Amino acid sequence: MRILILFLAMLILHLLTPFWWWVFVLPLAYGFLAAKKGWRAFAAGMSSAGLLWFAMSVIALLTRSETILAKVNVMVKLPGESYLIILAATIIAMLCGGFAALTGFLLRAATRSVERRA
Repeated sequence: MRILILFLAMLILHLLTPFWWWVFVLPLAYGFLAAKKGWRAFAAGMSSAGLLWFAMSVIALLTRSETILAKVNVMVKLPGESYLIILAATIIAMLCGGFAALTGFLLRAATRSVERRA
């Protein structure tokens, strides 16, 4: 459920704004505000961000943006078709979303430990 909520929020913000960095901000906020465990925060951020970038890449491929993907593929020197750039983008988004959510969780844990000491 958390993954779906994060995914839908990132999708809406991705479609309404020209910014790509929602893949960092929303998992960070989720990790800080709602995550109960670090590995669950990482898994939710990783799954939702990876699913978003995979879906957007596939939509770009299916809507005749294949030439853009091919040019990016040549630019980063990946062999083969545009599918490798989709895979690379998905893996990068998964890592970024997962580590953003884990960072939010760890920031909350650090601020709570500081509050307990004071």
